[in-house]
Amino acid sequence: MVTMMTILKIAFAACRVGIVFSHLVTGRKEGLKFTSVPEEMAAHCEAEFGAQTQIDDDGIDFTYLIALHH
Repeated sequence: MVTMMTILKIAFAACRVGIVFSHLVTGRKEGLKFTSVPEEMAAHCEAEFGAQTQIDDDGIDFTYLIALHH
């Protein structure tokens, strides 16, 4: 998680408008062992980067998109 947040911080600082990224989420399909929940990841990005966040999560698949805007 630390490596991912470092990459996001560098990418967000380098952009003018914002970035969008996807990440796997727990609980969508049996047996998956991924570690972040969309709302927690968005809140962490808001707190760490001062970003405005938007989550695109259809609730069906096991991925989601988070947009970070300046």
